[in-house]
Amino acid sequence: MKILKIKTIWQDCATMRDKYWAEIKEKECDLQFVYVGDTERYVGQKMTIPFAEIARRVFRRAKMKVDDRYSNQQHILLYFEWIPDTPQKKLI
Repeated sequence: MKILKIKTIWQDCATMRDKYWAEIKEKECDLQFVYVGDTERYVGQKMTIPFAEIARRVFRRAKMKVDDRYSNQQHILLYFEWIPDTPQKKLI
């Protein structure tokens, strides 16, 4: 299982770079997002996606490549709708 720690959930979507997608396809493993940010609504939540469903669960794919801030590489972002394994806290 590939575990990705995310700090931001944007418009109820979790984001993954295409380099992780290539790694997951090569190993044929499941994907798990773990929220480690400081937004109280999502603290401690996880979202697991089985390998067979990953391609189908991609919500949106970025049209433009983004620059990696630590290397000279560029990446395409893949967005997944945030559906946590645990129920979310109610806002009201």
